[in-house]
Order: sequence, then structure tokens, then C-alpha cells
Amino acid sequence: MEIFALIGESGTGKSHKALLIAHKYNINYIVDDGLLIRKDKILAGHSAKKDKNRIQAIRTAIFEESSHAHEVIDVIKKAKPTKILVIGTSVRMIDKIIKTLELPPPYQNCYICAQLKGQVLQSYLYLKEKRSFPEQ
Repeated sequence: MEIFALIGESGTGKSHKALLIAHKYNINYIVDDGLLIRKDKILAGHSAKKDKNRIQAIRTAIFEESSHAHEVIDVIKKAKPTKILVIGTSVRMIDKIIKTLELPPPYQNCYICAQLKGQVLQSYLYLKEKRSFPEQ
């Protein structure tokens, strides 16, 4: 299984750009804000966007509650995807999600940033090939 990571601050358009990256790299599964998504269908999890405060939303997004994590892990194990795109706001967040969901280290990281040019917010993607991890 290959893991791709999309990393960027809140409001940079990660969820929108994820669809472009998924298409480009033929990735059918996305982990985003506490959800496991295949194409346009939510397969497991619950959305951090529905949480009442920011702290709880972060906990949901990193699958801190074990029942939430196991729901997603079970679906991943049954589906046996070849590629998954994991979306987060930092490398640390991605690493927490990957560890919690028992996924291998990312094959490729894609960083997104946004800047205001005139009155238009433009997003830019930066790719970083293969993060090196020590053998575990």
C-alpha cells in the first residue's frame, strides 16, 4: 500500500486539491478530517467539521478516539486499497494519523500553500518525493 500525504494550513484548499492529486496519481481512497472516503462516498468515520470546538475537531481529525480509529482501520483492512491520500495541516499531524490507522510511511508528500495575489487566493502545490524513514 502506498500512502500519499497532502499537507497545508487551514484554508489553503487541501480538500479541493485532493481530488486533483487523487486523479493524477490514481488514488481512490482519501483520509480527510476524520473520514475515509472512496471517490465521492464516505466509507467510515465521522467529520471533524461537525465538532463543536476546534480542540474536539483536531481530536477527531487525528482519530484520537479508539472506536473511531478502529472503524476506519477495519474498512481499510477489508478494502485493501493500493493507494491512500492522507490530508493534514502538518507533517506531525500526518504522522499521527498514519500511526493511529496503522498505515505505512508516506511514499510522497505534497505541500500546499496559498497566497493572495490581488484579490485572488491562489494555491500552490509542492511535491516532495519519498520521505526516508528508518526501518521499523
